[in-house]
Amino acid sequence: MAVPVGALLLLTVVIWGLAYTAIDQALLQVSPGELTFLRHVIATASLLPVLAAVGALRWPARTDAPRFFLLGVASTVAYPLALYSGQVVVPPGTAALLVASMPVWTLLLASALLGEALTRLKVLGVLTAMAGVTVIVGFGTPGQELTLVAVEHAALILVAPASWAVFTVAGKPLTARYSGVEIATWSTVAGTAILVAGLPAYAPNLAAATLSVSPSGWAWILFLGVFSSALTTILWFHALSRADASQVAVFVYLMPVVAILWAAALLGAPVTPLLAAGGALVLGGIAITNYGKAATARARGAVAYATNKVTR
Repeated sequence: MAVPVGALLLLTVVIWGLAYTAIDQALLQVSPGELTFLRHVIATASLLPVLAAVGALRWPARTDAPRFFLLGVASTVAYPLALYSGQVVVPPGTAALLVASMPVWTLLLASALLGEALTRLKVLGVLTAMAGVTVIVGFGTPGQELTLVAVEHAALILVAPASWAVFTVAGKPLTARYSGVEIATWSTVAGTAILVAGLPAYAPNLAAATLSVSPSGWAWILFLGVFSSALTTILWFHALSRADASQVAVFVYLMPVVAILWAAALLGAPVTPLLAAGGALVLGGIAITNYGKAATARARGAVAYATNKVTR
């Protein structure tokens, strides 16, 4: 029995929600560039054995190489460097809100490049979920407001969701020819190769930095590489093979909710009534967006059935 797409995406979001705490803790010991490199070397080392184990260790077709290169640049280089550099200043809750704008970018890109229908229900669902995220971070989590000092870093963080939207939309066509494991592996390998080539420019003190990382720091870095990069990218593309890019992306709106819940559990951060209200809006937005697909499918089915009856 196939695992429901929603369940795969919920697991992905639970892991990504914890990643904000992991990033925050790891950046206490390494620089954004060093964390980017270490995380994706670990991810590559995790993915290649999995690819071999499932019997899918084959090179991508030459015609698909530029697309895998683009995926690597978007997900392994641009996304983490922008997010980590911004999160040095921007609080985790605010960073989560900014990253949660990704479904908006994805919805527009998927409509323009993949021809996905920009229905009223999809737009309503995205706006509802975005309103929930705004309530959560702006009013439900005291101390997470965006200050003028952090504006530049906040703008830098916005590169991250835009990059992941490119990753999602550009990777969607590959799901017809490759499994989620293959897409995750080769896009990560491509991105990591770029990171290796540019290592002296963005992480010149990598060797010294790794020697000073504590066991707890390594635990967070390993979590980011194995689970938040390798596992979730496989799950993400498996979900993309079974649903529209815009409907998969809307689950990102749950990430700030989960991130704040992780903070409450691990750091004792308070859960306010407005946080609960914002969470309800997020869940409602996801439901509306996915109901739109189900309703459209039912309508098409009804039309096809009626047409078949008439033509008989």
